[in-house]
Amino acid sequence: MSRVTTLRNLILKAKHAYYYSGTPVMSDAEYDALEDELRLLAPGDPVLALVGSPVPPDTMLTKARHAMPMGSQSKVNSEDEFRTWCARSRIEAIHASLKGDGASAAAYYREGRLVQAISRGDGTVGEDITANALRFKGLPAWVGTQDKGFTGAVRFEVILTVADWTAIDPARSKNPRNAGNGIMGRKNGHQSDCLTIFAFDLDETLDGRSVAFSTETDKTRAWQNFGFNLMPHARFEQADDAVAYFRADRGHARHIAHLDRWRGDEGR
Repeated sequence: MSRVTTLRNLILKAKHAYYYSGTPVMSDAEYDALEDELRLLAPGDPVLALVGSPVPPDTMLTKARHAMPMGSQSKVNSEDEFRTWCARSRIEAIHASLKGDGASAAAYYREGRLVQAISRGDGTVGEDITANALRFKGLPAWVGTQDKGFTGAVRFEVILTVADWTAIDPARSKNPRNAGNGIMGRKNGHQSDCLTIFAFDLDETLDGRSVAFSTETDKTRAWQNFGFNLMPHARFEQADDAVAYFRADRGHARHIAHLDRWRGDEGR
């Protein structure tokens, strides 16, 4: 991530915290220093011309329609079912990643800037969570290279990690999934900065058309280059390798962030 991209993100998130939550994340002097540095590196950058919060707070929890439908995954219930599916589908390689047990949502970007975030809802219509999403850890307010902003959608899982769950609820009175989902939908945004996102799908648009990725691994590299958090993932040549890896790693994955499912996609 370039310094210009980093500055854009810091400035946009600072603006949002100041105008929406009323709780600044930095001093006026620190903010002014960021703007001065961006003005030096990229004179005329559109972020410098933005006045007020990046998003209006009154859109929170209003109904919003997904541009990219968010369907549910097909499932298998045993290792043998997984092997059968791989054989039937003639899978040449497997890109597999953990699936977080949180809440799914999508972020929509236009020319680099995050313009809307929507909860999954019924897959077609969800709720606008943009005001809270700008405070999520790992969700950039601006995405792209120094010279070109990203346009498209990113799907992600909103997770309350074990560490953050313990910090805000030492007694663990609620399970982390329910607690995280409740925080995500708070109109006042309280504790939204305790939530972390992990991206799992991307739909990039260039000249009005979706970019086709040849493999899931290529797609993963694309959003990794944009700076998104990713679920632990790996590429395997055959089903048995994926099963063995999952068996060995599952306990560790549950410990780090209550990530207890696998998302498997055709690798090529």
